[in-house]
Amino acid sequence: MPSGKSTKSKKEEMNFVPSEEEIINSSISNKFFHFFTNRGKLIIIITEAIVLLVFLSRFKLDRDISDLKENIENKNAIIESTKSIEKDFREVQKNVNTIDTITKNQINWFAELESFDSKIPQGMILDSISYNNEVISLSAKVNSAEAFATFIGNTIANPKVKSVVLVSSSYDTNSKEYSFKMNILRDPIRNDE
Repeated sequence: MPSGKSTKSKKEEMNFVPSEEEIINSSISNKFFHFFTNRGKLIIIITEAIVLLVFLSRFKLDRDISDLKENIENKNAIIESTKSIEKDFREVQKNVNTIDTITKNQINWFAELESFDSKIPQGMILDSISYNNEVISLSAKVNSAEAFATFIGNTIANPKVKSVVLVSSSYDTNSKEYSFKMNILRDPIRNDE
């Protein structure tokens, strides 16, 4: 009887994990199996963590996309609301450019008339005068032939004058005045004169 107890008291240990030596000497399929049982768990955990991060980042990206769409819609609304202001601004800018061009090309009529006025002799009265860039048209009265000759001489002496054309002339015996109309052709008037 004592022999029966002794057989049961012995415990046999079973090891299902192969030793390193057995793994090195085993076939490729056993090596592959051993690699995936030991290292495969880590690979699967890392892969699942990456998938989980991608899945969670999708919520943030969806929110970012939604915010960007909302931002674009707001900016489009602002652009639409300012179109009329931009149109008005462009119209004003166009008018400012036109005014600037006119101002730069503007003739200094005051200086032109002042230089012309200095050539009018005593006893001459201007009835009308009109100016353009190259022609001065005038009608006037003088009380003597000397005043008329002085005016013609002063006008011809101006280096800007090309020619003087007498359009009409008459003498009024009652008032003893000479009336005349003439065109004075001159160099073009420039803004820098």
